[in-house]
Amino acid sequence: MTCGFCRSVLSVAALILCTSMLVPPSVRAQSTAPATSAAPARIGNIWGNLPHQPTQKEVGSAEQESGVAPAAKQQQQINDELQSLDRELLDDASKDAKLPKPAGTP
Repeated sequence: MTCGFCRSVLSVAALILCTSMLVPPSVRAQSTAPATSAAPARIGNIWGNLPHQPTQKEVGSAEQESGVAPAAKQQQQINDELQSLDRELLDDASKDAKLPKPAGTP
């Protein structure tokens, strides 16, 4: 036999369990999480509301000030080599575009 007190305790426990199961887990998680309304201190390369990715202008002037910037002739050679590589890649891409597609491809 079960006493009346045990039955009432079990009834209350079942009621609490049932009502807690009706509340979605996401709501329970939100209610237990600490409330913070502050924005994150850092997002990507921006923190303190300032971008920290250097621009080409900043890099160029910093290189010149420190004396590590390439000489004009050397920079021209680098640019010429990059242009040559660019033309080579574009030529290869245009040749590839002219090739017939393998059978069975759309």
